Amino acid sequence: MTGVRPSFLTIAPGVLVLSLLATPPATAASQSQRRDAEAEKDLTSWADEQLANLAQRAQQGEAAAQFDLGMHYFAGNQVMRDFGQAVSWWQKAAKQDHTLAELNLAVMYQNGIGVGRDLTQAFEWYRKAAEHGDDQAELHLGEAFEDGLGTAQDSAQAFQWWLKSATQGNARAQNYVGQAYEAGQGIERDFAQAIEWFTKSAAQGNAVAEVNLGFMYRQGEGVPMDAAQAVEWWQKAAAQGNSAAQYNLAVSYFNGQGVMKDEIQAYEWVEIAVANSTGDVQTRYTRLRDLLGMRLSSDAIAEAQKRARELQDEFDRRRRAEFEGRKL
Repeated sequence: MTGVRPSFLTIAPGVLVLSLLATPPATAASQSQRRDAEAEKDLTSWADEQLANLAQRAQQGEAAAQFDLGMHYFAGNQVMRDFGQAVSWWQKAAKQDHTLAELNLAVMYQNGIGVGRDLTQAFEWYRKAAEHGDDQAELHLGEAFEDGLGTAQDSAQAFQWWLKSATQGNARAQNYVGQAYEAGQGIERDFAQAIEWFTKSAAQGNAVAEVNLGFMYRQGEGVPMDAAQAVEWWQKAAAQGNSAAQYNLAVSYFNGQGVMKDEIQAYEWVEIAVANSTGDVQTRYTRLRDLLGMRLSSDAIAEAQKRARELQDEFDRRRRAEFEGRKL
């Protein structure tokens, strides 16, 4: 995302054109190139000095420096990318209870990056980081307990760790807590609590929580049944590319639930859902698209496909803009 460009409206007519057409003197151009080269050399020299200083502090046992040096090796920043070296430096920092190093080690062991895949080691490092209060580690430790990865399956433990993470504002954990309350998994079923946690997560833009809230309104669980509210939540999630929400909208338009019945709109949404899904899920979505294809005229299908492409392009533009905004 670029910054706001200064306006040229205050420049006298013709000046901007003339300045663009004019050729700078060769001597001025060469002087500018030399200055640029010298500035780049100075910057490179400064960066090399900073890296050398970082390496020295890491070798002297400074945990923060060991973590940062590991990040350099992981990203290939000023050094050749080397996941093994990243793991090595994070291990040194983690032995000094550096929380982010512990979290990174857990991820590396879980995925077998720079080290052999070892779910037991991944679990232990997530546990250490979680015990230091890291909300991401608490989230992943809960996932490990729920799925029985590196430890015995334990939904009650999963819920407790997700609750710790959710209380710190982690949107994914808030959704997990809501799901646990909705299903009565690891905790007694409580639809009102499920709504509360789904709402907190959805307020942070979590698409899965938005889908879940839609289902709660559609089924009347913890809230009065309200198909229109369900559609509103699914629209929010669909705009983020969530294929389940997109399919739910297609079904809503097909059945006229929460919206006016509109089979062209239904085809539009299921077309997008199919494009954003894979495997068995995509096969299930395709069945609805095929059914609609038998009911609509070729002109109606062409119109729905055109709308779907335009809507998908709009969603993609929004997500790119949001991503660029986050980078700033």
